[in-house]
Amino acid sequence: MENKIKELLSQMTIEEKISFCSGHDAWHAESLRRLGIPEIMMCDGPHGLRKRDKNEQGEYYTVKATCFPPASAMANSWDPSLAGRVGKYIGEECKAEQVSILLGPGMNIKRSPTCGRNFEYYSEDPYLSGKVAAGFINGLQGEGIAACAKHFCVNNQETRRFSTSANVSERALYEIYLPSFEIAVKEANVQTIMHSYNRINGHYVSEDKELITDTLRGKWGFNGYVMSDWNAMSSRVPAYKAGTDVEMPPCSGLRDAEVLEAYKNGEITMEEIDNSVTNVLRVIFRHLPNGEKGTFSVDEHHSAAAKAAEECMVLLKNDNNVLPFESGKPLAVIGGFAKKPRFQGGGSSHVEPLRVDDITEYLNAENGIEITYADGYDEKHTTNPELIAEAVEAAKKCGRAVIFAGMPDSYETEGRDRRHMKLPPAHNELIEAVCTACENVVVVLMAGSPNELPWVDKAPAIMHAYLGGQALGGAVARILFGKVNPSGKLAETHPVRFEDNPAYLNFPGDGDECFYGEDIYVGYRYYDKKKMDVLFPFGHGLSYTRFEYTSINADGNTVTVTVKNIGARVGKEVVQLYASALPHPVTSTYVGESSFGFARPEKWLVGFDKIELAPGEEKEVAFELYDRVFSVYDAKVKDFRVIGGDYAISAAASSRDIRISTTVSVEDDTSFVPVITKNTVFEDLFVDKRYPKAIVDELVKEVLPQFEGDGEEGLNFDEMRRHNGYVLRQKLTTVKSIEKLDEIIERANKKLREYYGK
Repeated sequence: MENKIKELLSQMTIEEKISFCSGHDAWHAESLRRLGIPEIMMCDGPHGLRKRDKNEQGEYYTVKATCFPPASAMANSWDPSLAGRVGKYIGEECKAEQVSILLGPGMNIKRSPTCGRNFEYYSEDPYLSGKVAAGFINGLQGEGIAACAKHFCVNNQETRRFSTSANVSERALYEIYLPSFEIAVKEANVQTIMHSYNRINGHYVSEDKELITDTLRGKWGFNGYVMSDWNAMSSRVPAYKAGTDVEMPPCSGLRDAEVLEAYKNGEITMEEIDNSVTNVLRVIFRHLPNGEKGTFSVDEHHSAAAKAAEECMVLLKNDNNVLPFESGKPLAVIGGFAKKPRFQGGGSSHVEPLRVDDITEYLNAENGIEITYADGYDEKHTTNPELIAEAVEAAKKCGRAVIFAGMPDSYETEGRDRRHMKLPPAHNELIEAVCTACENVVVVLMAGSPNELPWVDKAPAIMHAYLGGQALGGAVARILFGKVNPSGKLAETHPVRFEDNPAYLNFPGDGDECFYGEDIYVGYRYYDKKKMDVLFPFGHGLSYTRFEYTSINADGNTVTVTVKNIGARVGKEVVQLYASALPHPVTSTYVGESSFGFARPEKWLVGFDKIELAPGEEKEVAFELYDRVFSVYDAKVKDFRVIGGDYAISAAASSRDIRISTTVSVEDDTSFVPVITKNTVFEDLFVDKRYPKAIVDELVKEVLPQFEGDGEEGLNFDEMRRHNGYVLRQKLTTVKSIEKLDEIIERANKKLREYYGK
């Protein structure tokens, strides 16, 4: 293919080349018939195809497609293989409609629980987000459809998204906001990337050469093309030079004229233009439709959507084993969402579903029970005392009730952030009233993000369906009656109050500036560090059975965890692996957290696996520990480096439910030569293992000759602790001159370079 592309480039005019760096129209890449380069189509739809088409009258409509659970639900499955199967099915529907590029998945980090587009994103954790996204991408691209990872990057709010600057530290950028995209590139070879609207630290992403060319292409090896979000490009020429390949949609030739003029003036080189055209042609030829339209089974895809929904729903609470319900007894079904469920979010990802389950029909058909239905709230989700009274009577009559509540479409949608985490007052009042009147109440929530739940202590059982896609009705019914054992785990923390969340003081910013003051402490990293109570922790989810973690062992880079089902039902458990820095044996500070080092979270996710176990069955799960587990991003060297020391490796049922732990010791990364300066702190020389002891001893003896040392042990560290915080230049009274100190330091640095072979 590369030779073919070179041949085509040699035959294209400069004008034709430039035209390939913007779309043909709003949904197609450019084509060139005279050279046999066809047109390919791209469409929205991370959780289902959203294709716009024209009918015979020339009117636009949206093609119907299977609506699978959106990303916020899919991440709760903690199952990349399930995401892969969903990607495969969506790929089949893309082939049926001759679509070559699907604009998804959305991979931005859930920095604040009130981002309007959180329902489209996976998680607050970059590792979980990246792994599930990679599964989806592999499934989709296995069908020959190119995925488009978006929105690259730090697109964590909808407020003023076209102009705001996400002002974030370099460390947080590389440790929190970029890793999911890195996983998508390295583990799934994602074919296209869509850059975001926003600026990062004052610069529009489309014009950020360090991100697009140096990091995305250089460090990660991305070889597809980078496109703009729709109308996201601020200036075409700087974007070209930064590595952005395609502007979407086209600007009626205006930008092309700018680029041509820039080429004539020498601002842009032919090599830069050819690089972008090559990237575009590579994707076009890799993902050409295969002739005739493909076909798919509507029933099979609906069943697949139901299976996905079952894996994604999270049982948050189940006091007194209210669930699963027994069959054969009357049940009050309350809430308009039971008949018209909320199963997806609003905006560009909105899918026109092929069908939508009525939950009441499934509850009846699956279990043959007598249902008494009550609306509970009106269609505008406003409080209606008569409807609440009717719901209370239904609950009393049946002796048990399930309430369907959550957030209406107007509460969370693309283009608008929420200003609070509350449910509609009508929903809260309904739940309070029914829980007061009836002991056996289950609340089923439908929302794409967390909410405050003032009635949480009154409701015996709570299940979060998130936004479960078009087939959530059957999934809900099967879980409520125990035909499916719930296995979803939260991919984001649910705080007690809106004011508790890490970004509260800075979200969505002041005007066009948003300061990421929480830095690396996003989600559970923040709540754990602050030792704050949460409503439901990251990774939490209950089952109808119980699991025991019986052993954990570390052997080299491999950690094995053994888990046993000690309950009476078949069930699935998500085994979560976390790493934690242990206190330094000398300083009592944590690994990387002395004055010379880096602040670390209490724990961070480094692996997970979802396993199924029969009653009494035991399985061993193996995890590989990679360098990044023990690394921090060091802005001084523009890269990650391993911080040596002791680490706890823990297997857990959630971030707040550590079951079993072991300890591993890690050596410092010696690939970076440390440098000593006049402002180097004395304590750092003794604690940072990158400084060889012999070199440090000699240096300090010259600077502080009154310290003679302790024989083979060298200088007495406890005595040196008196100088905690002192830097070398403060000892000029001993050295007598700056020049002399410079000589001492240079000799030490020379020995360091020799020691590291540099």
